[in-house]
Amino acid sequence: MSRKPSTHPSAAWYALRRTLPTWSFDRNLGELVEVLARYRVDEVIIKIDTEEFTHGQAPLDWIKSYQPKLIRVREELAKLGVVYSLNPWITLGHVDRGRDGRTQLPGLRTLVGHDGTECTCCACPLSQVCRDNTETAWTLYAQTAAGRAPSARHQRLRLSSEHLILSLSAML
Repeated sequence: MSRKPSTHPSAAWYALRRTLPTWSFDRNLGELVEVLARYRVDEVIIKIDTEEFTHGQAPLDWIKSYQPKLIRVREELAKLGVVYSLNPWITLGHVDRGRDGRTQLPGLRTLVGHDGTECTCCACPLSQVCRDNTETAWTLYAQTAAGRAPSARHQRLRLSSEHLILSLSAML
């Protein structure tokens, strides 16, 4: 049985999280735009470089090449009156998965386990290379948000990044 969406305003804020991988971006964006109005989505949170798609520490060139796609998402959502936001998975990393982040980020210090095993991709929050890369990556992502003061947005992202790093550092 097909049910038509209600035309009454909702009291809830509906935020949908969605990953748009590069190899199926156009198809997935088209599907997303098609269903947003039907399901009365208020906000779409684009998840970037998540789970099995992750690069670990995302290469800055990769982020720069993905920026135009994010801007396209933002523009499509704006036409529909849907809020655009991001959930980039650029922090320490969850697991190495056979990658070595030290090759793309020379000088990257990685986490060391309780048994002395050194990670190859999961960044140490005390690593200046990790901090610098995270700040640059978040700056690139922040540049996709139109209509907001870039310096204020960047400052919030930087503070969030520093808070995360300081919080994680306190646990060590």
